[in-house]
Amino acid sequence: MSHRSAESDAGSLPAHPRRLDPPEDFPVTWPDPQDAELMWTHETEHSSPLVLPCHVAQRHWLADGMTAAARLYGAPLAGRRGVRINTYWYDTTLPLDAPPEDLARRAREGEALKAERGEDLARWWEERWQPELAQLLQHWAAADPDAWDDAALADWLVQSEGPFRRMWEIHFELVLCLFPTITAFGELAADLFGSDDDPISGHELLVGEGNATLQASLALWDLSRTALGHPEVLAALEERDPAAAERRLAGSAAGQAFWAAFRIWLSEYGQRPDERREALGANWDENPTVPLAMLRAHLEAPASHPLDGWRRRRAAREARTAEARQRLADYPAAVRTAFEDQLSRARYATKLVEDHNFHLDQKSFYWYRRAVLAAGQRLVQRGQLHRPEDVVFLELADIVQALAAAGDRDQLRQRVEAERAALERWASVSPPDRLGTERPSGLPTAPTPTPGPADGRWHGVPASPGVVQGRAHVAPSLAEASEVQPGDILVTVTTNPSWAPLFPVLGGLVTTVGSPLSHGAIVAREFGLPAVLAVASATAIIRTGDWLEVDGLRGTVTPIEEPG
Repeated sequence: MSHRSAESDAGSLPAHPRRLDPPEDFPVTWPDPQDAELMWTHETEHSSPLVLPCHVAQRHWLADGMTAAARLYGAPLAGRRGVRINTYWYDTTLPLDAPPEDLARRAREGEALKAERGEDLARWWEERWQPELAQLLQHWAAADPDAWDDAALADWLVQSEGPFRRMWEIHFELVLCLFPTITAFGELAADLFGSDDDPISGHELLVGEGNATLQASLALWDLSRTALGHPEVLAALEERDPAAAERRLAGSAAGQAFWAAFRIWLSEYGQRPDERREALGANWDENPTVPLAMLRAHLEAPASHPLDGWRRRRAAREARTAEARQRLADYPAAVRTAFEDQLSRARYATKLVEDHNFHLDQKSFYWYRRAVLAAGQRLVQRGQLHRPEDVVFLELADIVQALAAAGDRDQLRQRVEAERAALERWASVSPPDRLGTERPSGLPTAPTPTPGPADGRWHGVPASPGVVQGRAHVAPSLAEASEVQPGDILVTVTTNPSWAPLFPVLGGLVTTVGSPLSHGAIVAREFGLPAVLAVASATAIIRTGDWLEVDGLRGTVTPIEEPG
């Protein structure tokens, strides 16, 4: 899905507030007419493009957590609001109205707190944030919706606001320390080593730490190697339907053992959806269609274990680190100490970028979804819904109200069908990146990227070094990506940890959004996968089957002729 900006002169700065007219195929009705005076943006890197009604409350809670963390660190922020327009989510930031001297004081104090926590990141994570997250998650995991009456279930859903908001407050307290820590080390490395003929980049000194995302990918790879030793298991895995695959595997001792091992993998790593935070479909431990497809892709991949490549990259990292230390041998002790301290913190922070997502981002939505589906089952028993999963088409207030009173059984069904139709309608429309009123910001607006290659190639953000040539596999969704062939160059909007089990079989990665510190970039570097991110309109202008050369160091994607 490509995205458009509402009408605006690219590369110019408006002298006065200017209303952005939405495209003709994206009419906008504001909940409050005054909302049209604000600047709203549609973010796609972290969240699902289409937002289900049941996730609207969570979006608001998440924004509250983000606001609390940002204000803690001195951001001049009064709040962050969101609104669902044509099934897409738009956010706006409300500035804090305070005297300039108060804003300056808050900024100084917030930056000092952020720096203090960044310098002691391991202690904050291991002794404060992670234990609190574990406690919150254990409270949710211990919940037993099936044992509750309707009133207790409704109350649990409403009371989830506090824990959910706190989890995302921790999320932003953490990430607002993580990225400055990694960036600061990158800047230090550039200052110390960037001018040499053989520059040492900060990123190459940070690979090889490992993380939960990498562990999930390697564990799935190990399962694929187990399957290769048993023809009856391989035959069963040809089934695209998980239930059919399970039935065939049950026919042999090797198949039963394999399925048991796969279920253990799902219990550890399957508490996640196919896509980003919210999901239209089931989580993997409910419906393992996608991880089974990933496993089949692994079966076709070369025999070399991806862990071997990871160990080689870690060894290369250590060699480059030793070289960096040698170059610093004649520097003052204070410089050498700063290098070692920042290197240690940046490596830990890089690992936490992935690990916090595994512990927090994915599981917070997972447990909430379980309770929502339990409510859906109750409403099916009452005859108010056709299927339990239809409950995702209702907002939280509607679900709670329905649990409290039987009501008109046709009313909820009609609302579900209306929402389902709306999602189908708007899924084929590209939402504008911005809506509302553009105001002078003191910064020039970025020019609109051209959809064709300049100088014979497309340019993006260098994310993971290396040069590779291969066949493009364009996949806006993970379900489409799971059919990738070994050596293909994956072209997509963005990736998240759910995509990582595909990385061992890929040849390269190209995305339309992202940065060197995004999930896709970090995991690509762990696997030694050449990657270029933020290639504008890549999913629209590149076709599956096109041949590409990806240069992850220079940040270029070049169309080439198919070899041979």
